[in-house]
Amino acid sequence: SSSLIFIGAAILAYQLLKKNSLNDHLPSSTLIVGTCDDYPPYTFNKDGQIVGFDIDLTREVALRLGMPLQIKNMSFDILLLELQKGRIHMLAAGLTPTKDRALRVDFTTSYFQGDPLLTITRVDGPAITSIPEMSGQKIVVNEGYTADFYLSSFKDLRIERVETVAQAILELDNHKADVFVVAQGALQPFLKTKFHEDFKTNILNDVTENYAFAVSKKYPELLAKINLVLEELAEDGTIASLIKKWELS
Repeated sequence: SSSLIFIGAAILAYQLLKKNSLNDHLPSSTLIVGTCDDYPPYTFNKDGQIVGFDIDLTREVALRLGMPLQIKNMSFDILLLELQKGRIHMLAAGLTPTKDRALRVDFTTSYFQGDPLLTITRVDGPAITSIPEMSGQKIVVNEGYTADFYLSSFKDLRIERVETVAQAILELDNHKADVFVVAQGALQPFLKTKFHEDFKTNILNDVTENYAFAVSKKYPELLAKINLVLEELAEDGTIASLIKKWELS
């Protein structure tokens, strides 16, 4: 009978270990998520609080993983380094997967697809809908985001990189740039202002942006669990409701 108790205890211990195996692969049981709060509506600071689509989705992910959430806000370059070192588990910052980034971090499945790139020009400037039309123009983009990566592959373009959407719009307004290229979702908050009086927007042909979370390569099991949760959140309509809430489509 003592041997049966021992076997029972061993099975129970194994089940508990299996249930809590996620924690074996993390520095702590808390899900540590990094963000850069300058990319509305995905992640931004409102009245001293970090909010946005990515932040809402991150909270849902942590909830379904059964893990307390800690959000760390820092510059994009530092975030990537911290993620590579494993001090941050996941990055939620309106990220688009790229081959270059995939060498350093793992990406979850995409949680939002089909966000077109827009060209923004002053009302008195030409409408731009293609890459050749940007030749000779001074182009401004947000550093590290899809427009930056995409346009950087065209060697003859004059590109200036700034951190925020607001900075890029100011560059355009002050005639320091001729065209601003940005994802439609990131421009959404500005479209409710008097934006149309000063600028015009056009879709850049055949380019769309996809978004995913980045997970440290040190935590492959966490990546698998997050992908399962994202699948659940897509199937039960949670992601669709967040897309509607943040007016991404």
